[in-house]
Amino acid sequence: MLAPALGIGICLTYVTALWWLLRREPAVAFVGIAALCSVALATRVWYTTDFPDGLIEDEPKFLRCAGEALQGGNIFGESCIGIPLLLGSVFEAQLVPLVGPNRWAIRSYSMITSVLAVAAAFAVGRTLGLHVAPSLVISAAVAAFPWSIFFGRISLGGELVFHQLLLLAALIRLVWATGGWVEVAFGSVALCALLYDYFVGRVMVGVT
Repeated sequence: MLAPALGIGICLTYVTALWWLLRREPAVAFVGIAALCSVALATRVWYTTDFPDGLIEDEPKFLRCAGEALQGGNIFGESCIGIPLLLGSVFEAQLVPLVGPNRWAIRSYSMITSVLAVAAAFAVGRTLGLHVAPSLVISAAVAAFPWSIFFGRISLGGELVFHQLLLLAALIRLVWATGGWVEVAFGSVALCALLYDYFVGRVMVGVT
């Protein structure tokens, strides 16, 4: 029951964080964010067998290890490819009974968080004091830049960008003394997710 509870808790944190960050935005901002998220989603599901062509070697290996860890209750351990198992066990492995051991189980979490990163990027721009238009430009970059599309189409990458942006939004608000316990809460979850995701995410510890 721990893995489903963690999955629900993490997803609720995502929803709460984005609602909190965007709750005072004007209607035009939501229209722009929705349009850019739609573009981001389209680029990540179009021709799912390309960019990259087929699966990366580590992706099916990691799914197998995450599934074994989920069954054995060792979701906080290290996988057979040397990276933490937590998010793979909580999200990828738990999708296998629903969609099968395929690219959708492997990549859906990264894809969805990559799309959510578009909204988080807008929130970071606004937290920095930018107007709606330049903040939407930042979102457009996260939605459409080739590196962003690529990392949203593989098993590890989209969630890294999303967690980094959530952490940055929380830190900016806290540093500028406009944040409170809500920012501490979702910033802490974002930081923990980075620590339990991939090695490159751990460099964000220096930001705190």
